[in-house]
Amino acid sequence: TVEVTQKYIEFLRLVELLEEPDSLVYRLKKRPIRSFGTTLEWFIAELFIREFGVEAFWGVKFKGTRAGGDYDLLTKMDGSLLYMEIKSSPPKQVLDSEIAAFLRRIDELHPEISIFFMDTDLRMKDKMVPMFEEQLAYRSSDAPPVKRMEKELFSIADNIFIINASGSIQGNIERVLSRYYGPHIS
Repeated sequence: TVEVTQKYIEFLRLVELLEEPDSLVYRLKKRPIRSFGTTLEWFIAELFIREFGVEAFWGVKFKGTRAGGDYDLLTKMDGSLLYMEIKSSPPKQVLDSEIAAFLRRIDELHPEISIFFMDTDLRMKDKMVPMFEEQLAYRSSDAPPVKRMEKELFSIADNIFIINASGSIQGNIERVLSRYYGPHIS
């Protein structure tokens, strides 16, 4: 429909992928795309809206926060605040400081459930899990362990999850939600 088309056009303009050389024509900008991150955040927010039937907000920034940066995705599910960090880069490009920032944002926001998502099929155990273990140990001598749920899905204290896109993004999110909400269902 015209309305849906206009929404897509506005989104592509918002993320600066589309230009309007005159009032009757749109075209993709002729520039290299440096990051797919914003589009991936939007896509996953749409996945939450369409598949899980909840409101979802992406690229959320708060003034005056100590943790800095933005919250890639926030949603409220079954009365619980969910925060998701979304990475489009491969594990080798993720820095310890990004894991530390994710954990600081959790400390500041206090979501009931948090997910660190990487858009990769690569193994999380090789680089990401050790980085989380190191950051958790740095923060506390009694840090909770990082436990494998299944395949490349991991949990920390049953409310922080590390996942990748292997198999299905939606399926992996469903597994996390099932793990978190399963024991909480009365």
